[in-house]
Amino acid sequence: MEKTLTVCLYLLTRTESVMADEYSACLVTASSEKNARELANENCGSEGYIWTDSARTEAKNIGVASDDASGILLWSKEAN
Repeated sequence: MEKTLTVCLYLLTRTESVMADEYSACLVTASSEKNARELANENCGSEGYIWTDSARTEAKNIGVASDDASGILLWSKEAN
């Protein structure tokens, strides 16, 4: 029997102050929260590698994505 992998939508948000030109949130498709955080770090901007730091960011599973959408940074919001 073939095992299926569920791909979820994760909303990652910063819990600390955000400077100009830094991302305050991003939407990622991934098979786990850990993978979503790592993908966000790979695509980080001037904010540095904070997305794997659960003390400075939070991740929320907000839904299920299509199976072929894993590993995609869908959206990021820059601070105003």
